[in-house]
Amino acid sequence: MTKETAKSIIVYYASIPDMIRFEKEERSYLEKAYYDGVKSPVVSGMPHGSGSGKPTEKMAIRAAEHNAGKRTDKHLVAIDVLESDRETIGEALAAMNGKYKRILLWKYVNGYSWVKIATNINQPCSTVRYQHDKALEKLGEILEEDVIMINELVDRANRAH
Repeated sequence: MTKETAKSIIVYYASIPDMIRFEKEERSYLEKAYYDGVKSPVVSGMPHGSGSGKPTEKMAIRAAEHNAGKRTDKHLVAIDVLESDRETIGEALAAMNGKYKRILLWKYVNGYSWVKIATNINQPCSTVRYQHDKALEKLGEILEEDVIMINELVDRANRAH
């Protein structure tokens, strides 16, 4: 695996929490838009409003016409895949040397500059960049060895950019 591919995977890893949050928000929006009235109709026995008397049926038909069920399921699948990818990449990072792992996490997850990383580990920037390149190589090696469907993970990482 090339360093660029490993870099796209670590960038993807850093963006997964935001992607999960987005998928959950979209799913919540769909549920509220199509299912809130279906899930909790008023059952007090008192008349409410001047509608046709079958608002639940209308809402269910509307949800079916707009494929709301499939769309919410699609978000659940996306969340599962993202969480699985986060776990897989996290395990690869956990298998790395602490120094290499720290550099990658500081750079891509925390967004630290080269200078800040160099200051934190008390090394020159050139050394930090060299170690960064080595860390990307090592991450790529670990992922290739440990991940069964690595090509799919790489494809998802590349599409996320």
